[in-house]
Amino acid sequence: MDTRSLILPSSYNERAYVFDTTLRDGIQSPGASELMTTKKAVQIAQALADAQVDYLEIGFPGRLHSMRRVEAIAKEVTGATLCVLSFMDERSILNAHQSLWKANRSMVQLFIPTSEIHMEEKTHMKPDQVLRFVEKGVSFAVKIFGKGKVAFGAEDASRSDKDFLEEVYEVAVEAGARIITVPDTVGYAVPEEFGKLISRLHGKFGDGVMISVHCHNDLGLGVANTLAGLKNGARIFQ
Repeated sequence: MDTRSLILPSSYNERAYVFDTTLRDGIQSPGASELMTTKKAVQIAQALADAQVDYLEIGFPGRLHSMRRVEAIAKEVTGATLCVLSFMDERSILNAHQSLWKANRSMVQLFIPTSEIHMEEKTHMKPDQVLRFVEKGVSFAVKIFGKGKVAFGAEDASRSDKDFLEEVYEVAVEAGARIITVPDTVGYAVPEEFGKLISRLHGKFGDGVMISVHCHNDLGLGVANTLAGLKNGARIFQ
């Protein structure tokens, strides 16, 4: 069976899955966005799909130039599940869905900050507000995209209170998310600590939920943290 034909494989213990973020996160590198024409983006996306990457996060449709690139890639690229990043409000989710409507296989990845400093400084939200927002946003995304096509990530997860983080993911899963992404947004984690976090989440959710890790490399530990995540139950790496 070609496992790339499945958005959520029924059995995935035998290998890890590649979730490439070159055209969303990587494009934020200095100068990259200015040089990335739509034609080049389509070529890169197809090359990644041809290399049998499982998931391609191809943009953030909340930004106009990104939405145009996403629409072009969705129209022309085949061979991988195409994903976009989205805020959790209904308008953003609808924009994400519109940008992917021509894709053969598509999904959305929602996110919201969950660390104390990010909640205070970026969203000005209290923990109970975040929980309500997650439940509402994931539920709406499942309604729009369909079951099995919604991933949820907690921004700055590695610096979040672990009990609260677990509660956030539980709300997301109950609302219909079947992939939970654990980002080390500021490259803060160390492998032993990050591995324990993934082990804790895997112990809670088991194989019914796929755990994805998204590790930044600010302190040079991106690869080490990713491997620690895979060793402790993650099955997707970004």
